[in-house]
Amino acid sequence: MLIGNKRTFAIECYHEPIKNTSRQVFGRMCIWAGGVIRGDIDEPACMLNVTKEHLLDMIGRVESLNDEELAHLSDKTLISWTDQFHSAHIQKDSFVKVITSFLTG
Repeated sequence: MLIGNKRTFAIECYHEPIKNTSRQVFGRMCIWAGGVIRGDIDEPACMLNVTKEHLLDMIGRVESLNDEELAHLSDKTLISWTDQFHSAHIQKDSFVKVITSFLTG
């Protein structure tokens, strides 16, 4: 299922009916932004409940996520800055866990 437009913003997700006693929802998911894919749509059996909660939390805080010091930068520069920041300040394993949790649950 594709919700949105890949050229602007979209969430692509597919449910996988994995039986479990914890009432978790499993599937595959990725986010599209500006025609660029974030996440691995082919990665199986991801917990989608966690991702849903993260996205709902961010929607409620979107206005507070703006930073005036970064507002003048282009999208390409912001992505590069973010990559450099994470490489320099966060251990690779921790960063991977955060991103994996956000994108795949």
